[in-house]
Amino acid sequence: MGEHTVTRSSSTIETQPLPSLANGEEQGGEVSFSRALLDHIREGVVRFEQDLTIRSGNRAWLTMVGLDTASAGGRDLAEHLETEDLENLRAAMTAFTARQDPVIHGGSPGTSGVAPSRPAKSPELSLTWKALDGRAVDSHTVVFAERQTGGEGEETSAPWLFSALVHDLTVENLAAEERRALKERLSSTQKHESLGILAGGLAHDFNNVLTAILGLVDVTKLQLPKDSPVAPIVQEIANTADYAAILVRNLLAYAGKGRDGSEDIDLSGLTREVAQWGVSRHKTEVELEVSCAVGLPAMSGDPAQIRQVITNLLLNATEALGPGAHDRRPEQSASARRRKPRVRLETGVAYIDTADLQRAVFRTKPRPGTYLFVEVWDNGCGIEPALVPRIFDPFFTTKPTGRGLGLAAVQGIVNSHDGFLMVDTEEGRGTAVRVYFQMASLDDEDSVSLELNSIAPSPSRDSEAARGTILVVDDEEAVRGIAKATLKMAGYEVDLAEDGQEGWDMLQLDAGRYSAVLLDITMPRMTGDELLGHLRTLRPRLPVLLSSGFSSNEACFSTTDDPFTRFLKKPYRTRDLKREIADLIAVAADAP
Repeated sequence: MGEHTVTRSSSTIETQPLPSLANGEEQGGEVSFSRALLDHIREGVVRFEQDLTIRSGNRAWLTMVGLDTASAGGRDLAEHLETEDLENLRAAMTAFTARQDPVIHGGSPGTSGVAPSRPAKSPELSLTWKALDGRAVDSHTVVFAERQTGGEGEETSAPWLFSALVHDLTVENLAAEERRALKERLSSTQKHESLGILAGGLAHDFNNVLTAILGLVDVTKLQLPKDSPVAPIVQEIANTADYAAILVRNLLAYAGKGRDGSEDIDLSGLTREVAQWGVSRHKTEVELEVSCAVGLPAMSGDPAQIRQVITNLLLNATEALGPGAHDRRPEQSASARRRKPRVRLETGVAYIDTADLQRAVFRTKPRPGTYLFVEVWDNGCGIEPALVPRIFDPFFTTKPTGRGLGLAAVQGIVNSHDGFLMVDTEEGRGTAVRVYFQMASLDDEDSVSLELNSIAPSPSRDSEAARGTILVVDDEEAVRGIAKATLKMAGYEVDLAEDGQEGWDMLQLDAGRYSAVLLDITMPRMTGDELLGHLRTLRPRLPVLLSSGFSSNEACFSTTDDPFTRFLKKPYRTRDLKREIADLIAVAADAP
């Protein structure tokens, strides 16, 4: 390769050519040293003749192309380069051999004459080397050339000898790809966090508005004659408000909020329940397959939200099979229509390694390990690759109709449960969305059964002779108004406070006046949980009904240790408010 050792003396620096790696048997220890040196550098080195016959290569280059020392010599270098790269290499070699004045010299060891010059090199080439196993190795390659001379400096007829110094870019390319993926993931995470904060704030405010609307509807219905022509209109207002409340719950789910608590969940049992609903809804239109693992370890979470995840994914899958779904892929629609629409729900356990996590969608990066999963697959039209990164964005949809909140809510719920998702899709062949959850306990081998039947609400203890005064503390005027109207109709007297500080002032004046307190959690000046802490110093057993547009978890308050405190999530119906207040007062009255 035109390698040279440098010998230092007190007055001169004299260069001598290193012996060729091909002549190790003639050069003894000197060549052994040079070979060891070359075998321990990261760059690949290959020496070859003008006809591209390989003479030798160091360990890095041999490993790069899948050869060993014994099999390398005499092989054709062209076998390891594509046509275009081979032409670029030949062009670099020709630039050396076409020179009229051969200033590139080598020398035979021990000869006298003109001191050899340093070998000339080509500009840097971008070559992709082919390994025997099919791998492609991108590289920056520099070509060197040398030519032997006789004892008096005369040229011999020996052919040119070339060397290539190959810098493997595989690691650098992988690092650059990882940096790009990390940057995209960070940007996506920041975007979703910002949207989540916005969605959470909007949902909280909308819940206050919906509470007032639903309350006014209930009050209006009570005062209307049964045969009033306005009654159907009022009922439609109630239905529309209920639908709006569902949208708000989806916004809260996207924001990672709205989770009311955790319990052990049988993921397979919950999936089978959703599948039964799917069968009754779609009947014979879609072939629904259910493959649920038996005896899965439990997961910890909010059953209502996990049910919403599976339901939203099932709805999304069936809508991908509905009328018009294939029309968006005209070139594939004929073959797609010939297939019977199919959806499969599957649960199980899977080990996820670092490579799998590279294509996962998550908020907090999970560790490799064993996870529970639920997968919903359909054989529909699939998703265009360019659209896959956007499918979890709120209000984005590829369907002709739809709100675009289903998958956004799914992602928010999964994030709030410290899970992650993977999406596999192919245009014309279908889509699979797999959701992974942590196990509640890795040591628990017993499947935890979950009672899936809905629990009927406890009967109201409200009565026509309800007595007492309720303090309503809420910073929303509309909410205060509807709460007052509802409770007065139930027979209570009502006092109102505009915020926590005013409520505390009223309680300090006469805490014994009140039979219960309806207390909003998020308020200016003094929050609901701060007021509750002060209130308990005055009347530890006073019934308090906390309320918020957020869940109890997101409102940072738990009522599990206090039998005289409950939580009612907004928007609530008047019947729920009356029932909870009456129950709380009765519990306090029955307590020893």
